[in-house]
Amino acid sequence: MKGTSRISALAAAIIMAAACAQEEPAPQKTEPVLKSVKADVTTIELKEGESVDFTFSVNQADFVFNYNVFSGDCQIGLILTTGGESSNVKLTGVSRETRPGQYKATVTDLEANPEYDEGCQLFISNGGARVLSPMFKIFKKYVPPSDDPSGDDPSGDKPQDSHPNADKAVIRTGLPEITINTQG
Repeated sequence: MKGTSRISALAAAIIMAAACAQEEPAPQKTEPVLKSVKADVTTIELKEGESVDFTFSVNQADFVFNYNVFSGDCQIGLILTTGGESSNVKLTGVSRETRPGQYKATVTDLEANPEYDEGCQLFISNGGARVLSPMFKIFKKYVPPSDDPSGDDPSGDKPQDSHPNADKAVIRTGLPEITINTQG
């Protein structure tokens, strides 16, 4: 019997040693969690039909998101601080910059109104939640046609009659907008 208990003790010691020698499971890799988005601008001024680039950054440099604005699965967008999308300006491009966590965004005037002043925010969808940037202003001021007989815009960019409201007088009072057609 002594021999049997020694064999049993030896078998138990081998089993315990084998159990202790097994590798610990590798820790689970967790996906980076996006906590903030920061646009590196406070104000963007656009001109008629113009596009402007600005940079923004995310706090988690290794956070992966779809920034192809032409994709149905795009996870970034531009919204008004009052909610909803702007009818005046659109996010038309996003690209990665060389510094980790840094991106370049392009916004474009949609030529819907001769002037506007909107509070906007970038957002990135993060699994059902939206992470919002601090608010920044995007605006466009109406530039009346010049009295230059050449018909050129004061900036020299476009002929005077190319402005969508060149034939209208616009009065800004802070009240609802009044448009007067002076062409008849």
